[in-house]
Amino acid sequence: MKHTKYISMENIKAGMVTAAPVYVRNEEGRHLMLVKQGTALTDLIIGRLYRYHVTLVAVFSDEPAAALPLSKIKPIISENLATEALGGLQDLFSVAAGSKVTTAHRAVRQLDDVVDQLVETVSHEAGGLVHISHLKSHDDYTYHHSLSVAVLSIAIGRTMRLKKCELRELGRAAIMHDIGKILVPTDILNKPGKLTDTEFEIIKEHSAKGAAYLKKEGIGNSAMWDAIYAHHEKMDGTGYPSGLKGGEIPFFARIITVADVYDAVTSYRPYRGPMSPSVAFELLMSNADRAFEYNVVKAFAKSVEFYPIGAVLSISNGRIGMVVDNVNALRPTLRMLDNGEIVNLVHSDNLHLMIEDAN
Repeated sequence: MKHTKYISMENIKAGMVTAAPVYVRNEEGRHLMLVKQGTALTDLIIGRLYRYHVTLVAVFSDEPAAALPLSKIKPIISENLATEALGGLQDLFSVAAGSKVTTAHRAVRQLDDVVDQLVETVSHEAGGLVHISHLKSHDDYTYHHSLSVAVLSIAIGRTMRLKKCELRELGRAAIMHDIGKILVPTDILNKPGKLTDTEFEIIKEHSAKGAAYLKKEGIGNSAMWDAIYAHHEKMDGTGYPSGLKGGEIPFFARIITVADVYDAVTSYRPYRGPMSPSVAFELLMSNADRAFEYNVVKAFAKSVEFYPIGAVLSISNGRIGMVVDNVNALRPTLRMLDNGEIVNLVHSDNLHLMIEDAN
């Protein structure tokens, strides 16, 4: 009797026969069938799978599915690039706080190099999809958050067909969007409980202070300063610091605010746990054209892989499974780790199940 097994790419060999189609996404975010079910894999086909960053393939096997080893999710950026980015951010924040001997311009040059690499990396990502779960950290939240917002903003900009020079400008503004937080008292910034009205007013000063600091230091240009200043403005005029509305909000700021909110609510904080990617996306969509520009939210949806193949998820019935198909971005198909059962969360029998945690 033949069984279906999901094999990680490093274990794929020529001659294996696919037990399910292999799908990838094109630059428009549409799913395309790369390999049909029942295809005998060749070295040429395996090479194509690698080029499209496929991580798992369903093949027929004489062995039971439960024997499948877990595969690792391919990170969007290398560990070396992430380390360089976080180091540059720490240097810049330390300079702004007056506790670093180096100059702000030297720190910014390092970040400029990082942004150039991020633009190239995201631009060459197959299908334009990014996932940034490996950037999440309970420690040094501000630095990891700034890097994640830069990656997401560049991905959104790419989907919106910005030129590379524009992606670099957007990335520079995004990676430095929270520089003003260094000028906020740490006891307020890291307060584990609810902020008082006075404390929240102080927090709200960070966007204007960040733009003013960079302008004073001669770092960047008006497009960067305006984006950083306005990244908490809302489409309906209820944001801060100036209550800008609709088209009054700089375009880069409209992108950064979507990336900023998504990463913030899906990150662990001392005073709350992270939202699931699907709940966070619903938050964005339900506030489209009120807080966020609808076209930016649509572009975001085409830019992010919410549950990448290989991710391990906990669901509301207490079981744990690994994502083996994410054609439906927010309701993926899982292979359960206890018995190898395939569970499609879109199927009518499974609509009551909720994704509770992603590892």
